[in-house]
Amino acid sequence: MAQRHHDKNDSAHVPFGLGTMAVMNGSVANALAQNRSMFERGIRAWQEEALRFINRQLEDNAEVIESCQQCDSLAELLSLQHRWMTHRVIDFYDEGARIGEAMHRILSERVEEAGAETVSELRRTKRRTEQQEAA
Repeated sequence: MAQRHHDKNDSAHVPFGLGTMAVMNGSVANALAQNRSMFERGIRAWQEEALRFINRQLEDNAEVIESCQQCDSLAELLSLQHRWMTHRVIDFYDEGARIGEAMHRILSERVEEAGAETVSELRRTKRRTEQQEAA
């Protein structure tokens, strides 16, 4: 039996389907790594914002508790409770918007990166295909 001689140019003789699959596997691995990175940034941003929000809420609640001690009537206490509840609803709404904006910013950055990477990868694949066809 004849031994096949392997050299650096053997990859040019790989059938189109196998070469394309190798490129796609590399692209998929790249995409997974970058998506993991985006997910980590998103979780970190969410965690930081959530901690800031919780700290603000605790400070506000402490102030309201102190204010409750200064109330002279039930009407003042109910008014204070109403203001506190109104502020909480607005704070939660605003916090949802802040987290949404942070996630949107992270996703937008990733989409822009992915678009540029996709165009670059398509160009490399096209060049490889043209080289394979020329060989």
